[in-house]
This record gives sequence, structure tokens and C-alpha cells, in this order.
Amino acid sequence: MSAIPTPTPERIDALLTQLHRAVLHLHKALVDSEKRDWEQNRGPVGGPTQFLNMLLNEPAFAWMRPFSGLIVAIDEYQDSKEPKSVEEARQLFGVARNVVRPPDFVESRYRDVLQRDSSIVLLHARVIQVLNEAGADGL
Repeated sequence: MSAIPTPTPERIDALLTQLHRAVLHLHKALVDSEKRDWEQNRGPVGGPTQFLNMLLNEPAFAWMRPFSGLIVAIDEYQDSKEPKSVEEARQLFGVARNVVRPPDFVESRYRDVLQRDSSIVLLHARVIQVLNEAGADGL
């Protein structure tokens, strides 16, 4: 039985930076795709302020909020002046895995968007790649 590897703080930071970047790009593409879909099916969303309000409050966009929360959580972890633990980093990677592979994936809006937009599939694949690297490092 082998022990769980313990990555260095530098490796953790590098992987979190990669994850942050990958999730940020994925999130932007999801927002853009959902905005296009909304406008095609329901009409214009208005200006940026109106659309931001929709992202924050409209139930149809609620499924994307965990992506936003993950981005903020990584920012907070990396910006914290407090000592960082490997366990906290593992928790962040666990949250990321649940966000991109939700338990109800088969019936999720995220799955529908992945099926609709191949560019998002590539961005999703990059997130999965980073998560796999982190998993190999015990995160």
C-alpha cells in the first residue's frame, strides 16, 4: 500500500494557478454560450448590468454559479496570508471535480451545453487534465 503523495507548496500553487485559469476560461465560454442561447430563444438580455443581474438571480443560470464560486475560492486561497494546508488544497480540487462532474451530470444543463458546443468540450477537457495532474500528485 503506497502513501498519498504530498506535493510541495510550489506544486500546489502551480496546479491551482492552472486550474484557476482553466476554470476561468471555461466559465467565460459557458456564460457566452448561455447568453447566446438565451437571446436566440427568449430575446435580448439588455446591457451588461442587466445580464449580470440575470447571472446572479435568474434560476436558468443557477447551474453556473458553482463555477463562479470555485474561481472565487481559488482566489481567496491563493491570496490568503494565512499558512496554507495541503488538506485545504485537496478540498479545492475536490470541489472542482464536483463542479465539472456533478453527481446529476446525466440530467444537467452543463451536459447539454457540452453536447451543443465543441469549443466548451475542449475547455472542459483542459480542466479535467489539470484535475488529473492534481490527482496524480495526491490532490
